[in-house]
Amino acid sequence: LMWLRYNAPGLLERAAKVASLSDWMGMRMCGELRAERSQAGETLLFDQRGGDWFYGLISSLGLDAGLFPSIVGAGERIGILTREAAEHLGLDPGTSVAAGGADTQCGLLGMGCVEGSDVGISAGTSMPVQQVTASFVTDGEGRLWSGQHVVPGLFVVESNGLITGTVLEWIARIFYGESPDPVAALFADAAASEPGACGVYSTLGARVFDAHVTSVLLGNITMSHMVTPDTSGFRSHLARALLEGIAYSARANLDQALAVTGTDPAEVAVGGGMARSALWTAILADVTGR
Repeated sequence: LMWLRYNAPGLLERAAKVASLSDWMGMRMCGELRAERSQAGETLLFDQRGGDWFYGLISSLGLDAGLFPSIVGAGERIGILTREAAEHLGLDPGTSVAAGGADTQCGLLGMGCVEGSDVGISAGTSMPVQQVTASFVTDGEGRLWSGQHVVPGLFVVESNGLITGTVLEWIARIFYGESPDPVAALFADAAASEPGACGVYSTLGARVFDAHVTSVLLGNITMSHMVTPDTSGFRSHLARALLEGIAYSARANLDQALAVTGTDPAEVAVGGGMARSALWTAILADVTGR
């Protein structure tokens, strides 16, 4: 918005409303534009404690308060399907349309993380580690994100292992390109290795989150041919090392979040594609001690 204000003011003047992608989708379906709270919280223009737009801040930036739609909660009914949308989607006109929420927070809801101190790890394309809090908590060092849960009255603190699943799929296609499902092949082969991956270490897809830092993500595989001389099973050790490295990344990000909230939950919920692997969830339980 600030870029538009300074670089394309004419374009900003033509704007009717500001919307997240899910808010825009809701409008396309029912013709009503509302701003869902957990998405609005990502704009830096939202009063997290008050639960509405931070109009004083918006005004101080020279932005029009009229750009910002009224706030609703996730799952709240915002209208009914228009005839055009119903025909496009193959649904009945008049079907209710509800506001969508932020992706990871919806994942928390699906994992049952709906009470203060609950922790969920969404091990998918990326690996956010979110803890539910009963009040709005921020990291004094500015490394973590804080925001709204989709459950009314609750908040989240987030650390993040970043593009974990993307790296996993990339490696799987290199190592198991002959398989119709390279990722499944990687998980299966990793089970043939042992804890510690026979001395192979991986930091591929492993990152400790710091919101200050934007950089190219790097990773390494460390090994010794003296430790793993039998090449027949070496690929399985590489696969296991990758999964162990990602699990330790989850542990490091979990520890970082818990240090900010000052809690020590006994359990951690896991969702996302990697949660389908009994091996990886077992490794994660061992690594986190939860």
